[in-house]
Amino acid sequence: MQILLVELLCFFTALTFENAPLVVQGLLNQSVRLSYPKLNAPLNAVYWSFTHINGTVWDRIADIRDQQLTVHSKQFANRTETNEIELQIRKLRMEDAGTFKAILIPEGSEQLKDQTYDLTVYEPVPVPNIEVLETHSDDLCNFTLECSVPTNTKALFFSWKTRHRDLAFQPYINGSTIWASLRPESWGNEYLCIVQNPVDQKNVSVTAQDICLKDRQTFYFRSYFLLLPLSLILLLLIAGLVILLRRKNNKEPAPTGENLYSETLYIEVERNQQNEIEQEKEVIYSQPKKRNLPSKSRTNTIYTVIQHNT
Repeated sequence: MQILLVELLCFFTALTFENAPLVVQGLLNQSVRLSYPKLNAPLNAVYWSFTHINGTVWDRIADIRDQQLTVHSKQFANRTETNEIELQIRKLRMEDAGTFKAILIPEGSEQLKDQTYDLTVYEPVPVPNIEVLETHSDDLCNFTLECSVPTNTKALFFSWKTRHRDLAFQPYINGSTIWASLRPESWGNEYLCIVQNPVDQKNVSVTAQDICLKDRQTFYFRSYFLLLPLSLILLLLIAGLVILLRRKNNKEPAPTGENLYSETLYIEVERNQQNEIEQEKEVIYSQPKKRNLPSKSRTNTIYTVIQHNT
């Protein structure tokens, strides 16, 4: 029976009218629909076959008769559905990529139609990341941005869009890397990186303000840690100088009330008994000296100590 069916398929193929292949693109683990070409009459039967990319052997995968689907391939078992206009394949796998062929047999017609579908299955696009390669903030904020994905996914296309604050995004440049030089009034610009393949896309954005302000904060942060050790060294030098001065002052005797002024002042009051004339003589000596005092018989001497107020 299978040999007879294969011979019939070969015979039908010789009689078919072949259309141009249709390009179909699917996303891994998602569904894809293979639509039939328009016919002037209802379908009597559809025979499906499949070959892998660069393959030469066609595998019979399914037959549709009287709107009843019969699946013959283990690869596509429990993953195919059909209706009057299309064949649907669910939960796509990478090995599903290849060429599908449908031989359509309309009712009451001897002319068969042959339609092929070239299916490509793509992996989902990973979430991209924007890395600031270099930046310098002075009068101008100069920076280089690189957009990348964490995995080595094939067939990815990188592009950039930009906008100022809340305005709409406008196309900027294609490629994974961009460079910009902005004045402070343009720091409100936002840069959007778009990574896509034919069936999926992801995006991520960054603002110039975040980049430029962060660079200045980093500069101040580095300057702080550079000046901090110098400040500590200066404080240690000042503290050491203060300690040395205190030690030097501690070695010298502190002045007291008694020795603040080492010179003692004397006042000598004499009375001349012979002439009965009272005279006061005030003599101030800078230093105590030995002197010849009048005899006791002639004078009475009174001493007092006078000190400076401190």
